[in-house]
Amino acid sequence: MSELRKANYDAVFFVTLTVVGGLDAFTCKNYCEEVIKNIQYWQQHKGLELYAYVIMSNHMHWLAGQKDGKLNYLLRDFKSYTA
Repeated sequence: MSELRKANYDAVFFVTLTVVGGLDAFTCKNYCEEVIKNIQYWQQHKGLELYAYVIMSNHMHWLAGQKDGKLNYLLRDFKSYTA
């Protein structure tokens, strides 16, 4: 495979996670607190390395990585669990 096509999985990534349909779900304090609890769980038990994050009304941004270089699988599982 060409070096141009290889991904660097040991890097820090800018990730955006959105709510389906653009619903302003995170204006509710309880939903925000639940998402924060889930983030903390994934940091402690699943190897999520979160350097910064912001929760907006209908989406969130992360600067994140993963110890084993499997951030894509971690994101998939996080979104499934959190939903």
